[in-house]
Amino acid sequence: MRKAIFELGRAVRETGQAVDRLGLRVLGSSLHREKFSRHRQIMALYDKAPVIAHDSWVAPNASVIGDVEICNDSSVWYGVVIRGDLNKVSIGNRTNIQDRAVIHTSSTTTPGLAP
Repeated sequence: MRKAIFELGRAVRETGQAVDRLGLRVLGSSLHREKFSRHRQIMALYDKAPVIAHDSWVAPNASVIGDVEICNDSSVWYGVVIRGDLNKVSIGNRTNIQDRAVIHTSSTTTPGLAP
């Protein structure tokens, strides 16, 4: 009896997923093709957590780690890694970080640059 209920539940679930994919295709959306990823885009490092403006965009497979600030209208594209582990990283307004770029800091601040 339990196996029959389990199989019925699985059949209903799979049917629902198929109907959802069909509906997305009819609407012209390719969202159903994007695979689920357990990747964490935004990660705190000890007591430092990234601050990201509400109107900025971070790609699903990008990594923003530690003491990072991303300002208004900025975008972080696919495969980008921004590491704020040694010093703060500030991404200004309307800035675009392109595919597979890596941004990292040194442990010291160069004289003449903003801290």
